[in-house]
Amino acid sequence: PMMLTRLGQRTAVAVSLVLVIGWPLLRYLRHGYLAPPDPLRALDAPGMHTIFYGCLLAIALRGGGGLKLLQRWAVGPYAVVIGATTIVLIYQSAGGWPPELLIVLAPLRNVCVVAIVWWCIVNHGSLLGRLLESRPAVFLGRISFSLYLWQQLFLGFNRGWLAEVPQNFAAALLVGTAAHFLIERPFERFRVHFRPRNWNGRAWDPLPVAGAGLSVAGAAAAGEVSGTQA
Repeated sequence: PMMLTRLGQRTAVAVSLVLVIGWPLLRYLRHGYLAPPDPLRALDAPGMHTIFYGCLLAIALRGGGGLKLLQRWAVGPYAVVIGATTIVLIYQSAGGWPPELLIVLAPLRNVCVVAIVWWCIVNHGSLLGRLLESRPAVFLGRISFSLYLWQQLFLGFNRGWLAEVPQNFAAALLVGTAAHFLIERPFERFRVHFRPRNWNGRAWDPLPVAGAGLSVAGAAAAGEVSGTQA
């Protein structure tokens, strides 16, 4: 993602699409299959390409070409309802998919997640939007990366007292919070040196407020998602 901020718009889109489409091909060259033969592994298989779905959303927002279309999708509850329903159906029916179609599961899930994220940004005044902007949710969002890294010590296949419910959740939250303030926050001071540039070489302006109800708060949230997360 840092590399994309230094590329032109078309090149950034091309690189993102190559990684999204080409990653299964790399898996095929290395392991002999496009997707793991087990449905759950096909959904959970790690890959650098996943983050570039978010990058493509950020490019569409910042490039301006896809913003009007994205705003149309965010009108009404259709994007979030269809996206959430599709994700539930994917996980419920994954075991019945034929092996040759498992390659579709993860990309379809990723597109649905991006659609839900975008809908929540635009419709921040909705019940779901207000829930995500509540203080506990915002706090979890801020420490989410450190929490993601350190939870592995206390969840999953680990054993021991600290890996048992409920103390494992408390321990993961405590260590994730400490890592955020002691490690992640000091490194954030370097962000000013890597601010994304628009396609004219200037620093990004705030996202437009006009359109399908994209408010100032929603624009700020979109800028945070596209500028920080993606």
